[in-house]
Amino acid sequence: MKIRKILVSILSFILLFSLGGCSLFDNDNDNDNSTGGSSGGNTETTIPTTPDRSQNVIINESTIDHVPSTIEETVSLVYDSVVVINAESRSGISAGSGVMIGVSDTHTYIITCHHVIEGATNITVTLSDDTKYGASIIGGDKTSDIAVIAIEKTGLTLSKFIDDSNKVTLASTVIAIGNPLGTLGGTVTVGIVSSTNRLIEMSDGTSKDLIQFDAAINSGNSGGGLFNAEGQLIGIVNAKYSAAGVEGLGFAIPANTALSIAKGLIEKGYVEGRYNLGVTFADGYYKTGGFFGTTYKVVYVSEIDPNGSCYGKLKLEDILVGISIKFKDTNKQDKVLDNFSVAQDVINFINDVELSIGDVIIYTVRRGTISSPNINVEVEVVQYIYDN
Repeated sequence: MKIRKILVSILSFILLFSLGGCSLFDNDNDNDNSTGGSSGGNTETTIPTTPDRSQNVIINESTIDHVPSTIEETVSLVYDSVVVINAESRSGISAGSGVMIGVSDTHTYIITCHHVIEGATNITVTLSDDTKYGASIIGGDKTSDIAVIAIEKTGLTLSKFIDDSNKVTLASTVIAIGNPLGTLGGTVTVGIVSSTNRLIEMSDGTSKDLIQFDAAINSGNSGGGLFNAEGQLIGIVNAKYSAAGVEGLGFAIPANTALSIAKGLIEKGYVEGRYNLGVTFADGYYKTGGFFGTTYKVVYVSEIDPNGSCYGKLKLEDILVGISIKFKDTNKQDKVLDNFSVAQDVINFINDVELSIGDVIIYTVRRGTISSPNINVEVEVVQYIYDN
């Protein structure tokens, strides 16, 4: 008997992924199909080269030589640094945005959102002049939703990060540039900062500090730039609040976070100490004995990320019975969860124990049927290194 998922209607933050819809703002996003992206263009590099990680990469952190006097002047300074990204995966083609932030002897480095390029087998970057280049993935970080890609081209316009995004002030002017709907690359919208540090709770129980703003954004804006009136990059657009009657609630990853993560990805290809269990638990019910049989409410494995620690160990529709954690630090007492009623209890438990690399999680599950014997599945918490 297949487990049936309990469907819950929720008001949720939405990742600005691509034309054709958006995914729930959590750590478990579906790729949306799109045929978007700028038309026309010049030479396209079909087989991108990956830069040597030993190369010195120069990233612009802003020193203002000239303060623009108008919005038009600000846009003219930063417009060419924002690119269109088309990511081809096994499930289709998706469109997003990116910002050129760094350069080496051979490559230009582009920051974007991790969910834009996650799962991509082929990435094409389109510049503001419609020139296209194949891109290679330098690294991705699912937790912060930041990724870096590179194209084999130099001499391009780079954005300059603000030296400290904590200096962003409430109600200050912001300019968003991106690729809404996957077909409108280079779209400029203007608004103000609605909140400098809005704490947003994700559906997986984690939280993010984001800049809230009211400039119009849509699917495809993810990875695009949020600039201040001086032309400094203050954030990377990644989400909006989407519901009937709701307008003007956009969010961006602050520059301090984005720059720190990007530097780590460029230097090592990953963020040290980061892990990804890669398992999603959901509420459901299991029915036995036909129409008049018994129905059991269960928490079960609904999705498994190929880049997660649980891949190849847990299986879809495993019914969770309990969890125990053995910490690598012998000074920490082992933790056990054997009494829970909903998936949120499991999410809260995992988030509260503060896992580290080297810890071991033992999932006790029933596999195949609800009457199957308990089996213990050991999963070591390992360094997360994104691999497409």
